[in-house]
Amino acid sequence: MQKLLDSEEFVNRGIVVESYPFNKELGWSIAEFGPLYIPAKGSVVGMDSLNRMLYRNLIEWEQKEKLTFKRDTVLLGDSVISRYCFRENYYFVSGDRMENSKDSRYWGLLPEPFIVGRALRIWKSKDDMSGSIKWERVWKKIE
Repeated sequence: MQKLLDSEEFVNRGIVVESYPFNKELGWSIAEFGPLYIPAKGSVVGMDSLNRMLYRNLIEWEQKEKLTFKRDTVLLGDSVISRYCFRENYYFVSGDRMENSKDSRYWGLLPEPFIVGRALRIWKSKDDMSGSIKWERVWKKIE
C-alpha cells in the first residue's frame, strides 16, 4: 500500500503543495484538501465569501458574467445575489497518483458537458524519475 506524503515531503520532491482555489486562508493543500461540496444540477448554495471563492469559476462559466464581492455583497454582473442555483452537474476528478496528479485539486470541479468519453485502457505510462516507459502498464485495461 502506498504511503501518503506529508507537506514537507511534497516540497522536497518539487511537487506543488497549494491546491484549488489557491487561497492561503483555507489552509488546503494537495495532501489536506477540503471539505468541498460538489454541486449537482438544481442544488443551491448561499453566497458568502467562502462559496464565492469556491464556486466563482463555475458560476462565471454558467452565467458568462463576472462574480465580484464588495463588502458583504456578492454581485453577479450588476445584480446582487444571496444564493445560486447550479445549472449543471459537476465532478471531482482524481488522478491515480496522490502526490502529483494534475486533477481537481489543481484546477477545480469538472462540468458534466466537458466529459466526452470514458477511459478504457492506459495509453502511456512513464516513470517521472527516470523518464522510461512502464511497459507493463501500457494498454492495460482500466477496471
